[in-house]
Amino acid sequence: MNLILNEGQAIHSIYHPRFEQSHNPLDLLTGGGPWDYFTVAPYFFPNRDPATVKSFAMLGSATGTIPKQFLAIYGADATIDAVEIDPAIIAMGRKHFELRDASDDPSHPNYRTHPEDARYWLATSGGTYDVIGMDAYHQPYIPFHLTTVEFFNLVKQHLSPDGVAVVNAGKAPDGDDRLGVALAGTMRQVFPQVFIIDTAGFGNQILVGVNRPVGDGALNFKQNFDRMQVPVLRTVMDWSLRLGAAPVREFLPTDARYAPFTDDKAPVEQLIDSLIFDQIK
Repeated sequence: MNLILNEGQAIHSIYHPRFEQSHNPLDLLTGGGPWDYFTVAPYFFPNRDPATVKSFAMLGSATGTIPKQFLAIYGADATIDAVEIDPAIIAMGRKHFELRDASDDPSHPNYRTHPEDARYWLATSGGTYDVIGMDAYHQPYIPFHLTTVEFFNLVKQHLSPDGVAVVNAGKAPDGDDRLGVALAGTMRQVFPQVFIIDTAGFGNQILVGVNRPVGDGALNFKQNFDRMQVPVLRTVMDWSLRLGAAPVREFLPTDARYAPFTDDKAPVEQLIDSLIFDQIK
């Protein structure tokens, strides 16, 4: 089941009902779509144990694809705050996508859904999290206030010491990655290191900012994969290492091609428009 809004050309959520019978987290995967990669972002830290990943904030949760994966992998009592600005989408999730949080499922006591603007909620209500994910699109645009140095500084303030910030960045059909480069360059102003995973499906990039230096994060990721015992995490990590358009890698300061986005100047819509126009020439 897919959530497709009457704007742009994009799928915002995916849900496989067979999970309700199997309870196997593998049945929640989307075949390499960007939703699958948020749960593997912590493994750029060396010797990362899945038992140390306990909390998650999802900014732009739509009907709950990623929170549902996180719960299935890291435990029904994991702390999850899912923020979705549109109450109608939350209602759609409850009706058609088995969105079940603490308000209607006591087996998920620490999972809450918030119908608010993501940045305002984080500034006024957010806690501390091992993973903060961002996937807030008004297709094909990202709200500018979720792309800036000031915003990522706010995100960093809400991360645990070994926390990660995870951003889904779309690429153009021809692989043009200017959006990912611009966002990664902005994140690099805030986080000591930023890493890139190219998704196996949908042609997206997952940008991961770590809250403290991790050394050779790509090597850490590979070594964590080698020892990983959780099948669903092992599957997605394998996709990350083998099936992306490019290897898992660090985004270096020398890779930056744009001035960092700030609250005073964040031309993200202009950049996305240029990607669209270049595709239709």
